Amino acid sequence: MTTTLQRLLILTGLALVGCGGDEDRDSSIVRQADAGSGPSIERLLVVSDHEGDPAPRLIAHYTPDDPERRWRRRKDEYLEFTETDGGAVVHVEAEGASNVGVIAPLPTRTFDRIDLDVRIPKGETELLRITLLENSRRALISGIESVTGTGEFERIEFPLPGIERLDVTISDVTVQVVGDATWTEIRSIDVLRQRAAALLPKPGSEPRLIDLGSDARLGWGLDPESGAIWRADRSFDGDPRRFRFSYATGPHLQGARLEVTGLAKEALVLDLGGDERLWKRLDRPVAPWKPGDEVRFRVMPSETGHDGPAALTELHLERAVAPSERSHAPLVLLITSDTHRGDHVGRGGTSGLVSTPRIDDLGRRGVQFTNAFASANMTNPSHVALMTGESPRDTRIVGNQAPLDEAAVTLAERFVAAGWATAAAVSVHHICHPFSGLGQGFDRYDGPEVRADYRNQRRPGAVAVERALAWMEERDDVPLFLWVHVFDVHGPYEAEASFVERYSNSRGESVDPALDPVPSGPLPDWITSSAEKTAEVRGNHNLYRAAVDQVDELLGQLFVHPRAMASEGVVAFTADHGESFGRHQLWWTHHGLYRDQIHVPLILAGRGLPEGLQSAAPVEMISLGATLMDLAGLDASEHPAPTLDLTGERPSEPRFALGFSGHKAAIDHEGWLLILNLVKHNYDLGPRDFPKGGVELYHVETDPACERELSAVETQRTERMKKALIRWLNDARPAGYATVFNMSPEAVKRLQELGYGGMSESPNEGAWYTEDQ
Repeated sequence: MTTTLQRLLILTGLALVGCGGDEDRDSSIVRQADAGSGPSIERLLVVSDHEGDPAPRLIAHYTPDDPERRWRRRKDEYLEFTETDGGAVVHVEAEGASNVGVIAPLPTRTFDRIDLDVRIPKGETELLRITLLENSRRALISGIESVTGTGEFERIEFPLPGIERLDVTISDVTVQVVGDATWTEIRSIDVLRQRAAALLPKPGSEPRLIDLGSDARLGWGLDPESGAIWRADRSFDGDPRRFRFSYATGPHLQGARLEVTGLAKEALVLDLGGDERLWKRLDRPVAPWKPGDEVRFRVMPSETGHDGPAALTELHLERAVAPSERSHAPLVLLITSDTHRGDHVGRGGTSGLVSTPRIDDLGRRGVQFTNAFASANMTNPSHVALMTGESPRDTRIVGNQAPLDEAAVTLAERFVAAGWATAAAVSVHHICHPFSGLGQGFDRYDGPEVRADYRNQRRPGAVAVERALAWMEERDDVPLFLWVHVFDVHGPYEAEASFVERYSNSRGESVDPALDPVPSGPLPDWITSSAEKTAEVRGNHNLYRAAVDQVDELLGQLFVHPRAMASEGVVAFTADHGESFGRHQLWWTHHGLYRDQIHVPLILAGRGLPEGLQSAAPVEMISLGATLMDLAGLDASEHPAPTLDLTGERPSEPRFALGFSGHKAAIDHEGWLLILNLVKHNYDLGPRDFPKGGVELYHVETDPACERELSAVETQRTERMKKALIRWLNDARPAGYATVFNMSPEAVKRLQELGYGGMSESPNEGAWYTEDQ
């Protein structure tokens, strides 16, 4: 874990519900709500005690008048200079995409923003982006700025989030011009270093997630020149309350302190640096307040005079409860096991395939759905659907590279609106907030600390479970919505030897080959040509089974936690998608929409639920969010998805799924599954070509493995289901929630190593499928 405040990053998250504008806010409370039998949480807002923003420091200034002629186009193309009244400019005609830049040796530790002085014809729009090169290798790419020209020169700012993760010397600063405008002129490129606190959310603006190492928390940045004030806008009396917040800085600020006035007769002076616990927490009972009373926060410089920033997060006013009541504070615990097939559980799965006694016991405590489907076959799209209650058809997120837009309302935000604390611990980098947008609504969001080379892009689920257990203890007196995501079952498959030995002998051979879901018939050449790959045909599935058993043992700690077992506890266990081990020539991947990929486990236990019920009703994982709200006593009427069918008495409705990158769509109804290819495609881990418009039909009620394709036999059913699927696709919302995230080539490479090669994001608007004429 990092230990310097330079690692504090802004993670772009949704502004909290109920907040007003950024600068003119007098109200000090985001939301007040009563969370059932637990205490209410009021999320407090602060304003700045300092007007204006600190000016960034100029590191380098480049103009076309540079006598060293460091300006150039990529590949030594001709660069056109034009003289204007203000001096020379670089003139770029609309001839397709262009790359213009300067040769500029710049250590990444010295800057974090690039500004351009550009002119674009009035009324025309151009797309611009900055690319930083390290000896011709792309080191970092900025976001894309859409600039509508005024006909005059204007300054465009390009923040460079993530540059603090790099420790290289940049050789070139390149401006990428898409070429939509008739021409673009560049007068200067400025390289800047902002004050560290300027990179963090400013008091008076919406709080955002601030990432210190792996642990992101919702709040603001402070420095000696910019403190924060919270003002009471009404009287606070009656029930005793506690004033709570977290704070942090880096240990390089030895002697730095946070001064807090207004909580006691004397100012509180809190040490900021030099503690291995990077986030610290203050929890104090408070006397009644009257309108206008203030609490002020100010960073006092370190003894060395270092003026680095601090972070003020999780600023809450909470109704206190007696210690004897704390075990009854409501808990909603949502656990997702990534890539966990629905048939790989002991109770309700394929007999003898795995040993999951703890998951089985959870099912006996509540309701186990044995016929649950995911709405997508990839991590981010499926989790986004779970957290929003909206299908990938409508979110338009069909890959792991498009963060969720702030306009979406997440399950965490709905719990926030009801006065609950919220926290998440995830286990792979592409579901961390900058990549997924799923952090919105969470007070805390903990995930793998992503280095510049992305080599530690996943972490053991034990780390996420450890975080969750600690949070349940720390927040034992407030209602808590807690999401835990584990990635241990996902490939590359690994497990401890004691679990592997259950399914493989010392030579790697299966103990019981009859239980391997490996299809009969010849293996593809790309496997038989490699002895290593041939050994993996059964070895990988045995490793997967062992990993499932290991996850079962790991999650048992959460299932039996006193808060999870209490009368106010609700526990949900599910998965985002499954996995394929060779059926349909799909090896060690989840790219298809067969039951292997979209049948997932789903268990609910706790408050208001029957015990020991196994339901074969066809349900969708996307309905889990509304159900959790309903069980927690929240109003789920505005949630986009219906609640789960707990009785099995509802009329059967079609279930739909959308494949990664919008390649496929599926409809499941009355025991039949139809898959439609929306575009022509193939997969890296399977040699099949899938033509656009191709269909497959399976009677999954009698053929769950989808081994007998029946479209040529059931022609009327095929046509009827295909039309229903296309109607569903055409009913998509006009625009979705997918945003642009420009991954570095290294990040894309790491995703490919996880099996996500060949991904392309679908557009955020337009038709999913059109018939060829």
